[in-house]
Amino acid sequence: MHGINLYKFLLNYGKRGALSNIAGSDQGPGVERTATSLSISVLIADRDAEILAICQRILRPEKGIHIVGVARNGSEVIASALELKPHVLLLDLNSISQGKETSLLLLIREKSPKTKMILFSDAALSEDRVLKALSLGVRGYLDKDVLDTHLARAIKAVAAGEVWIPRRMVTRILDLLISLTAQEKILS
Repeated sequence: MHGINLYKFLLNYGKRGALSNIAGSDQGPGVERTATSLSISVLIADRDAEILAICQRILRPEKGIHIVGVARNGSEVIASALELKPHVLLLDLNSISQGKETSLLLLIREKSPKTKMILFSDAALSEDRVLKALSLGVRGYLDKDVLDTHLARAIKAVAAGEVWIPRRMVTRILDLLISLTAQEKILS
């Protein structure tokens, strides 16, 4: 990933405190308050029926989260996201044709700006792809092997305006930020 894209990400999100993990922050625009609870609508997108079933098994009993749909490919993701306008889109980038990810993420961000996106994938998804997606507005990332323990928490955190990324990526983002800051000082 080019430094300028990450730099734009950090400028866009870092100034708003998105890199911090603020528990108990306001619920953000993507969460509707009902008389009894918070309700977060979720669209799940993955080409693997087994993973879709796992996500549904994990999320169905969760209070405050309801699944509004599933999608198995890029065209279904776009159609469902634009029609349903979920609070959170849980998306496996490997379900999208390589090279079309950028346009898909930008389209969803433009046409459904209140939808917050979380990527999830197996270990095959490179950190560079995740960082690029973050620079395009994605607000979270989960490895599929931690879905049982972190999926519901990640959805609630992202819906509340927080960012959910593995610690190993926070270190890389901070290293890049330090590098960019040093480069700016040299250039100024």
